[in-house]
Amino acid sequence: MPAGLQVWDANGALILDTSTRVGTLIGSVNTGAVNGAIAVSLIGEPLFFVKQLSFPLYTVYIFPNVSIAGGVLSWVYPPPFNPYQANVAVRIFYGFY
Repeated sequence: MPAGLQVWDANGALILDTSTRVGTLIGSVNTGAVNGAIAVSLIGEPLFFVKQLSFPLYTVYIFPNVSIAGGVLSWVYPPPFNPYQANVAVRIFYGFY
């Protein structure tokens, strides 16, 4: 008989088992709407997601380009294309699979 974790929803559909990729969040960092980087220690495949923290009164928000490589989580805001664009502060949550 196989062993392991299995989770079903209310309709009886399997939604989680031992073959499901489930990530582990390690921490988060606020960008402050400026470029930056931090050292991270991850033991698996990196993951991250971004949540907007502020809602300035601009036409277009500029979000950072985020990457994790060589133990460094970095974010860089691209330059604006017009005066109605502005960097927006975000929180980057990071971890691994």
